Amino acid sequence: EAGTVLSRPLNLEREDQYGFEFITNYRADNGFSIGTEFNLYGADQRGQFRDEDLSANFSSWSAGLRTQIDLIAGVQFQGRFSYNAPRAEAQLRSLGQVVAFMGISKRWNDRFTLNFNVRSPRYWNAEAFAPGFRQTLRQSWTIWRFSLTGSYRFERGADSRERRARGSIR
Repeated sequence: EAGTVLSRPLNLEREDQYGFEFITNYRADNGFSIGTEFNLYGADQRGQFRDEDLSANFSSWSAGLRTQIDLIAGVQFQGRFSYNAPRAEAQLRSLGQVVAFMGISKRWNDRFTLNFNVRSPRYWNAEAFAPGFRQTLRQSWTIWRFSLTGSYRFERGADSRERRARGSIR
């Protein structure tokens, strides 16, 4: 029927995948730490369906940076940034994706903690194509999200020696 798109999974004859991951962490002192990660990955896909060659060879990468910094008056900052690079397969081409997260927390007397967090939206944009067919795909997982949370520990504080000795968080 005209205008109807049939979509279904398809097993190709062969797919070889590869990947490499590199992670670094550095903690200068108790007040500062930073970490990075880098991933390189790809695949070589070979196969046909109804006399159409669906073979593709693609590679892509992703990277991330995270940090934790103790600011003045016991305030702590945490941030994370990640990026997924564009990639192209036999019938799909996706654009890059950026995600960021930031948070600030303050603890009082080892019993009360206040957290403020900001998370960026996550978007996925792609283009699917086949002979005589082209479709733009867009998906959004979230919008900008803000949260403010507080927690109070009725028992001994979070840094209690007795609590650490028993290995319990209760």
